[in-house]
Amino acid sequence: MFPVNLFDFEEAARAKLPRGDYDFIAGGAADGERGLKAMMGMLREELEIAMAFTGRPTIAEIDRSLVKLLPGRMATDAL
Repeated sequence: MFPVNLFDFEEAARAKLPRGDYDFIAGGAADGERGLKAMMGMLREELEIAMAFTGRPTIAEIDRSLVKLLPGRMATDAL
């Protein structure tokens, strides 16, 4: 069955995403624009730290060799 409204999407996300991922996203959404900005800021900081650790100063320099796919993770298994 395909989601047809926002509640269906939320239910599908809760069922498919690991709990920590869902809680992170849902927490940002619960705070509206402010929560989204905070969540995006955290993601940006984490990406900048990861780029620094791997010696990749630009997004263009990130390639698949830096990404480890974990078994059972949503959508990434199909890549």
